[in-house]
This record gives sequence, C-alpha cells and structure tokens, in this order.
Amino acid sequence: MPAGPTSLDRPVGPAGEDSAEPGAMIADGSPQAALEERVVEAIEAASTSVALEDALHGLTQSEHTVIVLRHGIGGRQAKKLADVAEELGLSRVRVRQLQHRAEDALRAETPANLALAAGG
Repeated sequence: MPAGPTSLDRPVGPAGEDSAEPGAMIADGSPQAALEERVVEAIEAASTSVALEDALHGLTQSEHTVIVLRHGIGGRQAKKLADVAEELGLSRVRVRQLQHRAEDALRAETPANLALAAGG
C-alpha cells in the first residue's frame, strides 16, 4: 500500500540512526548554487596550483625545468623523456635522474603544502 504524502523535512531511515531529510538530498539547481559551486571549484584549483608552485620553487632549476616539461605544468603539453633530453641537451638517463629526484622531493613536500592550501 503506497504511503501518504510526507514532509521534505521529516527524517528518513530507521529511528536512532543517522538519517537525512529528503529535502536535503535534492540538488539545488538554482543559478546562484551553480555559480557558488564553480567559485568553490576555482578557489580549490587555485589553492592547489599555488601549493604546487610553492613545492616547485624548492627544486633546483634543472629539476624544475624537467618536471614542468615532462608533466606539462602551466598549460604546456607534456613531453616525452627523449624530447626533454634533446631540448635540454642532456642524456635521457640524466633527465630521468633529475625527474626522479624532483618527484621524490615533491612527494615529501606536497602533502604539507596541499593541506595548508586547503585550510587544514
């Protein structure tokens, strides 16, 4: 037998457990909500970008250049190892060494920067 009308403010789910109100589960499709969501996403992306830039500044110039070229940071197209080696006049082995050293440094540095950028 179908249930009668119910309020969107009435919690659903078993009593005593965490339950949500149906009204809270409905997405707000208003233009204002969409704009707010885009603003929040832009702020999060900018914060992450600032944290990445801060982490990159801790690298040597060679490491920085290799990471930027290999990963296409800053709107650039990512390049293959051989292409980076040729562009920089280095061996592929040397580029790989610089890349690994830089990535290790970034792994150690980035979680703290990203947490700070996210407000944590």
